[in-house]
Amino acid sequence: MNRVTPNKLLRILIVPNHPNAYDQRMVKGLANGFHVLGHHAHALFAPLAPIALLRMCENLSIDVVIQVNRTRDPNTPLPSHVRHIAWFQDVFPETLEGFAEGFEASDILYALGDAGVLGLHTALPCYVGSLVTGVDQAVINSRDRPIHSDQVDFSLCGFIPRPPDTTPQIARNVAAQRLAGKPIQNLTSLALRNIIENIYQNVVEDTYRPLRGELDIHELTTEMLKSVDLDESSLPHVKADINYLTREYPRLLDRVALITEILQVSKSLELYGPGWASHPMFQPYAHGMIETQSGLLDVYRRSRINLANNTHGLGLHSRTFECMAVGGFIFTHASPHDDKPGGMLTAFEPGIHYGMFTPENIREEAHRWLKNDKKRIEAGFRAAEVIRERHCWHHRAQQIINDLGK
Repeated sequence: MNRVTPNKLLRILIVPNHPNAYDQRMVKGLANGFHVLGHHAHALFAPLAPIALLRMCENLSIDVVIQVNRTRDPNTPLPSHVRHIAWFQDVFPETLEGFAEGFEASDILYALGDAGVLGLHTALPCYVGSLVTGVDQAVINSRDRPIHSDQVDFSLCGFIPRPPDTTPQIARNVAAQRLAGKPIQNLTSLALRNIIENIYQNVVEDTYRPLRGELDIHELTTEMLKSVDLDESSLPHVKADINYLTREYPRLLDRVALITEILQVSKSLELYGPGWASHPMFQPYAHGMIETQSGLLDVYRRSRINLANNTHGLGLHSRTFECMAVGGFIFTHASPHDDKPGGMLTAFEPGIHYGMFTPENIREEAHRWLKNDKKRIEAGFRAAEVIRERHCWHHRAQQIINDLGK
């Protein structure tokens, strides 16, 4: 294995998963972190085809390739000396055949939190660790910028999935057919797929408990497949439905539950991001997309309470860090995974750096924090200091250097 020696200066190529603003911001931030440490890092603005990645490694004498949500391409080997890092920022697709074959012993796989919690149950031949996102120094520097807009009691910046389509009467008929022991075969019609999706939706609603941070996508998938007797030829047709209902529908249930409860506390609420206007109950509070990072930071700073949730219970992601970096107050739920990599308790203390609630006490805790300006501001200040000391991009870059030397 080509281990990194402490004094070696590296040439690093960082590749996003998609050519969107978020991915570009993440890879650029990490590249800047390496620059602070004296290494040369080049952040791309879009993913590359495997052959183009190979050529760039050769032309730029790259030592390390970091790809977001991508493994090695088995058909286009990189130069033998190049170390590969796969940084998965989503739940793992390890149920796909051959996932483990995309790794060599010298590789590193990072998850955006605990790999097991995020669905990785396959043994890999390489080092597996956790790498959460970081914060730019420019974000921290913006903490003391004057707030020019009126404050709002609550805000949430993030995506909410579309409402699912339902066909309840037909679904009941199909459920009766299933209970009669008649397997569903050759699932090809759109109508039949809608029926199955409705049954699966009911399984999620009966199984998943919102705002507890305990989602297990594989367990939920198993429960769905048990609910309808499908033959193997039908399974590919419901793959997209299962993917939506195990990954996105729990997020929808979380955010509907969260905002419904918060509206009982205050109607001073702003919702930003895609999807909110598609839910009639939230349309009065939907403010569309925020196009710039400075606009996002302004919302964090002028919101008395910034709402957050995470279906897997791993709350250390970019939104949390950036909100705290500018002194914003985070209000999020407890999770059984809070003390695991990527969990809130690994970096912050509830009541000291942020507010914690459960589904049972959310209104009480929201009222308590909302009326105590002094404690909220103090918590935001303390959290910002933790960010500055431990969660900048150069801290993430140093972690990678250390892991490459193991």
